[in-house]
Amino acid sequence: MESSINVNKIYAYLKENNISKTEFCKRCKISPETFNGLITGAKNTNLKIVFKIAREMKCSLPYLFED
Repeated sequence: MESSINVNKIYAYLKENNISKTEFCKRCKISPETFNGLITGAKNTNLKIVFKIAREMKCSLPYLFED
């Protein structure tokens, strides 16, 4: 399954909160490699990772998949 996460929402969150991808990964407790793979579509969407991202962003899972 190809990643269908709306990466623009994640990048907007990073910009709005003035945090780096590295800091975001630390907060989500995921590796930068996993994050980059998910963002680029190189890795399949793993719901456990998406849950961690949604929790950090304080948003719902569907929000991350909306256009």
